Amino acid sequence: MRRRAFTLVELLIVIVIVAVLASIAIPKMSNNKERAHEAALKARLKIIRNAVQRVNADTGGYPGFLGHLTLTTAPVKVLDKDGNAVSPPAGSWRGPYIDADTAGLSPDGRQLIDPVCGGTFVYSKVVPTIGEVSSCSTGTATDGTDISLW
Repeated sequence: MRRRAFTLVELLIVIVIVAVLASIAIPKMSNNKERAHEAALKARLKIIRNAVQRVNADTGGYPGFLGHLTLTTAPVKVLDKDGNAVSPPAGSWRGPYIDADTAGLSPDGRQLIDPVCGGTFVYSKVVPTIGEVSSCSTGTATDGTDISLW
């Protein structure tokens, strides 16, 4: 009577196939955390930039600090197109422009935290880039783009 079993060669072939599949799959899954942080950064940049533009559309100025986007009442001053601190027109503030609980406020409440670098977002208060928001993160993203250019 002949016993049915796997030969050593068959087992080695299966082990090699599993190793090849693992060598393909593991690198693709290993940077999921980085990609999630990058997706969160892109989403947060879009939300903040839209909020800054809504403040500009409502008041004719830019918030003095990104933390002002979470205020329910108007700040004392906003920045005009030349970077000068001016009072917003009465009744023009329709804040909060972003949710304070999910905004990621810095301890002083004036800035917003970048989820990738852990620092604060870079917010320009000078002409010609007034109102522009960028990440404090540096380096190359998983898709090969420069994070500082997002």
